[in-house]
Amino acid sequence: MLTLPQLQSTFDAGHFPEYQCLGNLNLYDSPEIKDLATQAVAGRQLKFLPLPTEQNGRITGQAIQVRLCEDDYPGWLPLEDLDLLAEAEAPYEAIALSPQEIGDRIPQVIRFAQAAMTQPNYYLWGGTVGPNYDCSGLVQTAFTVAGASGCLSARSFCGGDRTGRVGDR
Repeated sequence: MLTLPQLQSTFDAGHFPEYQCLGNLNLYDSPEIKDLATQAVAGRQLKFLPLPTEQNGRITGQAIQVRLCEDDYPGWLPLEDLDLLAEAEAPYEAIALSPQEIGDRIPQVIRFAQAAMTQPNYYLWGGTVGPNYDCSGLVQTAFTVAGASGCLSARSFCGGDRTGRVGDR
């Protein structure tokens, strides 16, 4: 479990290790932590981004910016959730699969998606933790469960935002 003083010490030392999620986390699209950007399921790894210069090296506010190691997806982690992180034993390493190996996992991906559809749920932008997914979150989770994780997200699918607008962000 990570504490705020421990995290501040790593920043002070210029050390930026990766951390593993001990539980499911919500990551937000701003430091105000109002709108969900994505979720990180237990076991995923993330890294903290360097603090803005105007903060003079001090962690302030109610959230800190992070980036998921698996797909480089950014978000803001509420400081109250630091206790759901532990320093990762090793850096994240992507699993390299051949097209054939991915294809062999498609039946498991489909079974997962079909089973998810039978659960009571609602559409949740950025949702990657069941039962509430967005479209890409369901696909991403199904492939992860099948052992073929990749960088699938609403942003990478369409380049848009939660309103469906596409354009430079």
